Amino acid sequence: MISAATITEKQELVFGNTPTGRPYVDSDCSPFPDLEFNISHSNGLLDVLLVPEGACGVDIEVHDDQMVPADLMTAAHFSDKELGFMSQAQGEHDLKRRFYLVWTLKEALLKHRGDGLAGIGELDIFDVVNVSPQRHTFDVLGLDPELEFYVDLNERYSLACVYSKRLMPLNSRFYSPEQSLDFIKDLERRDKPNTITRMMLP
Repeated sequence: MISAATITEKQELVFGNTPTGRPYVDSDCSPFPDLEFNISHSNGLLDVLLVPEGACGVDIEVHDDQMVPADLMTAAHFSDKELGFMSQAQGEHDLKRRFYLVWTLKEALLKHRGDGLAGIGELDIFDVVNVSPQRHTFDVLGLDPELEFYVDLNERYSLACVYSKRLMPLNSRFYSPEQSLDFIKDLERRDKPNTITRMMLP
């Protein structure tokens, strides 16, 4: 996919990792040196986020059938405001939605910043976004004029993406392994990656 997006032969791509583990493509081997990507996977789902410039971060979490793990709902992972947001849940289903919303937003933002997940407890997501509960979902409003937040919540999974507001609006959809081949062929026909691309493989 990255080969097609950068119009570069796969064998010519050189990947590296920052000290915190963030993957990147060596700019010397690509005609689009500013292209960034981020990857997240959870229980059979893979999410790939490509942007033409600027940092990006994505996190996807498949909802466990079991209850939210109590060992994660501690001050080591969440601020007082975040724990308070989750404590307002109306039942186990709402708690799970709130938990995964906060978790994916935090992880996507940390990955956007290039920070390791060890700092997840130090980040208060409510310093960065406003979250308004709705009947079946949440409205998420970013407070940073430079950042765009994209959130997708449903019964199966939760995901969050963070990227620059200068980019075009995010279009997303699922691709089966077969459809992904057509997607890559379409990328190969483009002269330049000029928008955000997300690819999710079930």
